Amino acid sequence: MRNSRGPLRFLRIAGLAAVLFIPFVVVGCGWTPADHDAWRADLASLEDYLSATYANADDLIVAHGLKPSVLHDEALKAIDEGWSNRACRQALQHLINAFPDGHLRLESPPAWFATWFAEEAEPDVEAFAASFAEGSASRGLPFSEHVTTQDLPHAASAEFPLALATFANGRRLAILRIHSFGVEHHGRAAKEALARYHALATGAPGSPEDLYWQCFMEAILARLALAVDAVHAAAPDALLMDLTGNGGGTDWVDGAARLFSERRLTSPAFQPIRHAHWLERARHELAEIEALRDRLPDGDRLRVWLERVRARAAKRLEQIATPPDRRGLWRGEAVEPLLALGRICEPVWLAKLTTQEIAALAPIHGILGLADPNEAARAPWTGRLFLAMDGETASASEQFMAMLADGADAQIVGTRSYGAGAGYTRGGVVHVLPHSGLIVRAPDLARRRSDDSNEVLGLQPTLEAGILPADGSSTRAQKILAAVEAALEGV
Repeated sequence: MRNSRGPLRFLRIAGLAAVLFIPFVVVGCGWTPADHDAWRADLASLEDYLSATYANADDLIVAHGLKPSVLHDEALKAIDEGWSNRACRQALQHLINAFPDGHLRLESPPAWFATWFAEEAEPDVEAFAASFAEGSASRGLPFSEHVTTQDLPHAASAEFPLALATFANGRRLAILRIHSFGVEHHGRAAKEALARYHALATGAPGSPEDLYWQCFMEAILARLALAVDAVHAAAPDALLMDLTGNGGGTDWVDGAARLFSERRLTSPAFQPIRHAHWLERARHELAEIEALRDRLPDGDRLRVWLERVRARAAKRLEQIATPPDRRGLWRGEAVEPLLALGRICEPVWLAKLTTQEIAALAPIHGILGLADPNEAARAPWTGRLFLAMDGETASASEQFMAMLADGADAQIVGTRSYGAGAGYTRGGVVHVLPHSGLIVRAPDLARRRSDDSNEVLGLQPTLEAGILPADGSSTRAQKILAAVEAALEGV
């Protein structure tokens, strides 16, 4: 006779496990009854936060015809009709999603047990430098399928692959790929940065992490400069930079842009929110400008120039120190602008200065959006420049292209960029909703192009390629090459 106890015992154990496990699944997925009053309070807290800190709100409301009062009513209705915590969270997420901005996020709080495994450790620069991959497998669009190309090996090929394409008419186009402005694939630069870090570490001000990071950024730029040198050596008729799929990254984008123009490029103008988050920086910038001005004699031409800049910096500080009450935004009321003054120095002002005067402004180059005076002098690309982008080109990549299109007449080819715009400074202004513990992050500054448009609205191509939404990567590559070739023919 077969023993039936085995299967029965298994079923009992499985049933007990299900009874114990199912509540965790239900809670974890949010399938629990909602406290509607608490979720209404979270909605009010979210709206207060967005109205007071979300830098891109007003531009997106105008560009996309959003009606905040309608978004409020829809979210409130969804909360009142939602049975579960999951449904109420989705109501808040729907409000967030109405603003097409990759930097506006609603995130779950850390797991309650996460702190058990968190360890405070001393920064290990050596281990950090060894943690990065050396190069990327990403090679961008398949241009070689449509034109004769040859790879141009150079010392930084792993990070910045370079090829030379030859059109049927004999014109030659260098194609340089920057797949990301992040750091994850720059293992060689990370290791090269160690030598400079150790040379500077003794007695250097600031934290070891900040010092190493600075050395790391400089090392990445030095390796990108090797790619530019290889472009010079190939002597092409033009350079096409492939930034398709480049979702942005970190702090080396300004220096990277300056490697592709001999002009005096300035960083894009930024508009900070009128919020305490920016007070310390605004006060510091004003003090630095005043200190430099006061070192110059009365009547000096540069002192007069600096006084004009100082007046703008003082105005921006005054605006930041007086945050507006914008809570009526969600009731359809007119509200004050959230953003403070953008540029404190117009490019046309800088154009009137001599080389010696620009050099004298070195202590405040960063404030003025100029190159770091300590940045190594390198030979930039000076020829014709094209920039390829697509719907995944975002954030720092958009900043890179805006600097070169606005300041160096580079031509942008491809499709509209993602439209991520600026992100967060010094960690941003993070808000935790009081009931759910959900974490909200919103950009605390807007980045402006020379025409005053916000980069969060995306960059449009300046060279038409006729790319359609259904086109695959090969077709897009073919059309971009055709547009570039036609532009070169028109020279």
